[in-house]
Amino acid sequence: MAVAISNIIAVPFVRLLPVFLTLFVVSCATAPFNSLHNFNQQVVSDRPDFNLIAEYAAYADAAYQTEGEIRRRYPRTVRVSVPEGTKTLYFLEISPETKTQTISVRGTKTLKDVLYDVEFQIVEDNSLDVAFHKGFESDANLIYADVKPYLKPGYRTRVTGHSLGAAVSSILLIYLQRDGYNVEKSINFGQPKFTNAAGAARYKDLPLQRIVDGYDVVPMLPPDFLRDKKHGGYAHTGEEVIVLEGPNYVHLNEHDAERVSIDEFWRDRNYASESDHSIALYIKRIKAKRDAARQVRYSQWKSGKLD
Repeated sequence: MAVAISNIIAVPFVRLLPVFLTLFVVSCATAPFNSLHNFNQQVVSDRPDFNLIAEYAAYADAAYQTEGEIRRRYPRTVRVSVPEGTKTLYFLEISPETKTQTISVRGTKTLKDVLYDVEFQIVEDNSLDVAFHKGFESDANLIYADVKPYLKPGYRTRVTGHSLGAAVSSILLIYLQRDGYNVEKSINFGQPKFTNAAGAARYKDLPLQRIVDGYDVVPMLPPDFLRDKKHGGYAHTGEEVIVLEGPNYVHLNEHDAERVSIDEFWRDRNYASESDHSIALYIKRIKAKRDAARQVRYSQWKSGKLD
């Protein structure tokens, strides 16, 4: 069900929630209920490195701390900044021993603020000839200009973030790759969509892994059925790892991840939970998989057949 948003573009999601839920009821009445429960994605052979994922999650969590705490946790931090024109904090850690530099971008802690801040306006990035979410692109540009003088050419470069910070860090990864930095696989957490289908297809090989809690609504925003006349709807790029309770996880490649509808989420939950989006819960889910992890199919999880 496609809905043009030319007249409601740039309206915060929380203000559109009643409309969203109304459309959900209509879509449930018209869509086959079993369509996604019958979704039988293939098992992805590569096991996610949950020790590495935990390392990235620690960086994402640190971005929410004070500057003093960030520097205590990461003594090699060379820059902590909130660039003028944005409210988004980031920090840069550089390790000369490993020739690695890591950018971590702060997100939004509360789900209420996330829902308010996620707008549907999408704009073209003329330097890349691709469309990005307006707010995420603006923050990414300001942070990139601020951090670039501190970056080391030739160092292995990676980015991370949680929530809105994850979307900003993904755009930063694109900028870094464009400018010839030695980008490594980057991992982020609870990321909303930051580009449209054309942008997702263009950057399908971006070295990005998205970690998603199984009941976190934020990675499904903005929803597929809200579309701009010119640019279409939003879409994800990169592989997706859905972290569930205990050792269980679902691993989706790019194509399969796009087939998971937001309608399926609202069939199972009619509210958005603060705890489901918290970085603390992500860390808890990841920790449970560091010693033993068990991949399950998406359809297996949705049917409740995890035993």
